[in-house]
Amino acid sequence: MADRHSIWYAIITYVPDQMRYERMNVGVIIGDKYSQQITFKLLPSTNRKFSNFFWSSLERKEYQVSIEYLEFLLKNIQNEMSIFDVPKYNNADWNTWLGAKLPNGIIISTPHTARTSNDLNVFNNLIQTYIGDQFLTKAEKALSLKTSISSLFTKYKHLENKLKRNVKVQPAANLPLKFEIDYAYQMFNSKNPSFIQITPNETSINDWYKNTFTLLNKNRDNFHLNIVTKESDYQSSKSALRPLLNDIISDERVSRILVSNEKDMHEMTGILNQVTNSRDIKDWSIKQSYIA
Repeated sequence: MADRHSIWYAIITYVPDQMRYERMNVGVIIGDKYSQQITFKLLPSTNRKFSNFFWSSLERKEYQVSIEYLEFLLKNIQNEMSIFDVPKYNNADWNTWLGAKLPNGIIISTPHTARTSNDLNVFNNLIQTYIGDQFLTKAEKALSLKTSISSLFTKYKHLENKLKRNVKVQPAANLPLKFEIDYAYQMFNSKNPSFIQITPNETSINDWYKNTFTLLNKNRDNFHLNIVTKESDYQSSKSALRPLLNDIISDERVSRILVSNEKDMHEMTGILNQVTNSRDIKDWSIKQSYIA
C-alpha cells in the first residue's frame, strides 16, 4: 500500500472590480514537498462559468491577461524546485514565492495541508469542490497521463533519490539546443542514462518529434529512452502520433509503453522495477555532455 504523505493546496480567486468585489474561484494549486512538484488548474476566460460574471468584454480580456501571466509564473516555479517548500503564505508572501507580483485581480488563499496517498484524487476533489466539474470540458475531466505518472512515482518514497525530474537535455555539444525530458535515472550496469518521456498533446507533438529525432540522430551513445503514451491516442484512426512514434521506436534504444488505464497503469510496472534497482542520484557517474 502506498504511504500517505503531506501536500498543501490553495484556491485561486479572481476579483475583476475592487469596488463591487464580486469574486469567483478560478483555479486550484497543490504542492507536494516530497516530490517537489506542483500541479495547478486555471480556467480560461472563455469558460462558461464566466457567462454572467464579466460586465464587459474589457473585463474578460483583463482576466485573460492576468490568468495567462499567472500560468507563466507557475510554470517557472515548476522548473525551479530549489525554492520549493510547503508555504505559510499570506497574500503578500505569494509574490515572493512566485518571484513577481500577483497579476491584477488574482487572489491566492492561505495554503492548507492534507495527508494523502494519491495526489491526483485530492486534486480532482478540489476542482470538483471549488471550481465545479460541470465547468470542465470532457477533455479536461479526463486524467492527464503526465499527472497520473507523477502521482504514481510519488507513491513510492524509495524512488525519491533515484529519479531526476524535468531534465534539460542538449542533443550534441555543438548544438545550441536544449529541451526537457520528463525523468532520468541510471541503472547500475550502465554508464549511460535512461530516460522516461511522456508524449505531449497533439498541439505539441511535432516539436516533440523533432527534439526526440535530433537527440537520437545527433548522439550515438547507448542511452535508453522509454516513451509513454495513451493507448487510445496511439490506436485512434485519426492519430497524428502513431506514425511519428513508430518512426522513433525504430531506433533500438527506444521502448514504447502504451498505457490503457490511467488509474491502473500496470504497464508501468517494468519501469518501476528498473528505477527501484537503479543508482541513487548522488552516485550517478554519467559523463555524457548532452545532459545539460
